Amino acid sequence: DQLRLAFGEVDLDPLVFARAIPQLDDTAFVMAEVTNTSGEIILPSGSAFFYLDGQFTGSHATALIANGADSTFSFGAIEGLRLTDTVLSRNEGDRGVISRSNEITETRIFEIENLTGEEWTLRLQGRVPYSEQEDLVIVWTARPEPQERNIDGKRGILEWQMQLAPNSTRKIRLEKQLSWPDGMDLR
Repeated sequence: DQLRLAFGEVDLDPLVFARAIPQLDDTAFVMAEVTNTSGEIILPSGSAFFYLDGQFTGSHATALIANGADSTFSFGAIEGLRLTDTVLSRNEGDRGVISRSNEITETRIFEIENLTGEEWTLRLQGRVPYSEQEDLVIVWTARPEPQERNIDGKRGILEWQMQLAPNSTRKIRLEKQLSWPDGMDLR
């Protein structure tokens, strides 16, 4: 049989929020961000148990958390926060008369609907392409503008932070344009 020993409890004050990534999923997830203020190292675990409001939400491995370090944990899907990612238009083709170039344009809408009876602090993430070559020009716009860019050092990742009232809907419009000289291929 497996033997489980409790070494003690550590109480940390979490920042609870909902993480939404409409390009990957149609629901948001409850997240808790904590800073280890215990004065001790929290050892790694191959199977830590997670509870939300007294309800078991699952188990997964955790890494070592040094004193003063931040960590983020997931506590499951929020079925009442519905996400949609709709591509309104996507055009690909040539442009120009004297100097020709290739172009791709896309307009996308992220919609977040709160069907729960509570207000949520929401962090919605989306992505845009980025160029590593001088000849490829990428221009994007978002309404509203994201509060964060290049999340965790990952280029092209955008994050919007907002409060989402019960039974309300928010939309984010993301437009992008890629252009490169005629005679070159985009891969």
